[in-house]
Amino acid sequence: MTLTRIGAHLRHGALPIAAVLSLALVAALACTSDPDDTPSTSGATDVAMAAGADAMRLSGSADGASQGIWVTGAGRVSVTPDMATLRLGVQADADTVSDAMSDAAQSMQALIDALTDAGIDEDDIQTLNFRVSPRYEWNDRLRRNEMVGFSVSNTVSATVRDLDSVAEVIDAAVRAGGDHSRVDGLSFGVEDRADAEREARQLAVNAALEQAAQLASAAGVALGAPFYMAESGAAPVAEGQPELLSRAVAFDTAVSTPILSGEQDIIIYVRVGYEIG
Repeated sequence: MTLTRIGAHLRHGALPIAAVLSLALVAALACTSDPDDTPSTSGATDVAMAAGADAMRLSGSADGASQGIWVTGAGRVSVTPDMATLRLGVQADADTVSDAMSDAAQSMQALIDALTDAGIDEDDIQTLNFRVSPRYEWNDRLRRNEMVGFSVSNTVSATVRDLDSVAEVIDAAVRAGGDHSRVDGLSFGVEDRADAEREARQLAVNAALEQAAQLASAAGVALGAPFYMAESGAAPVAEGQPELLSRAVAFDTAVSTPILSGEQDIIIYVRVGYEIG
C-alpha cells in the first residue's frame, strides 16, 4: 500500500491512526531498502543441509556400534575351600560399665588365648567390633523402658588355615569364653583364586562365542570379530555353608561341633558384542 492510498483511506476514515502510522513506516522502509541487502536463503539452506549431514553421520556411527550379536557367557569352576573365617566374640552384662568391661575383657582374653593355643597365628586374629551400650527393660507398671545396666560386646575374626581343625578351634574358643561366648558366623574361602578365575574366564568367553555362533547360524549371517567385551565377576557361591546363630552357646564338652566345608563355585560373566556380515 503506497503513501497516496494511505492518505485516501485516512480522509475517508477507513483506517485508525495507529494502523496508519505502522503502514507508513513499513512503506518507507520498503522504498529505501537496498536489494543487495536482502538476506539470501541459500546460505541458511546450505548450513542446515551441512548440519543434517553431520547428524546423519553421527547417528549412523552410533547405530553401527550397536549393531551385531550381543551375548553373555558364564564360566563356572568349582573349588574346594582351603581356609575358614570365624567370627567369635563375648558379651557381658552388668549393673555398671566397669563390671561389664571387666567381665568382657577377661572372657575375650581367654578366648584369644584359646585361639592361639589352637595354632591360630596372631596376625590372623582381628578385632571387628567393640561396643559399650546401656541395657533397658520394660517396666509394666510405669509403661516405659528403664535402664537396668550396661552391655559390653567384643567380636574378633580368626582365619583358620587347617580346615580339619575348625571344629576344635570353635569348641576351644567357646569353652574359654564361657557363658559370655558368642559365635557370629563362619565362612569358607579360597586364599588364591587366580587359577580358578582364569579358568572360569576362559569358559565364559567360550560360552559367549558358542552362543553367538548359534545365533548367527540361525539368522543366516556370518559371525565377525568381537567389537566389545566386558567382564563381571560373581562372589563365590558356597554349597552346604553352615549357619551359626549369634547367641550364647550351651556347651557339652562330650559333643564336638560338626563342620563341613563343602565346595564353592567361582563364577565369571562376560558380555560380548560380535560384528555380523
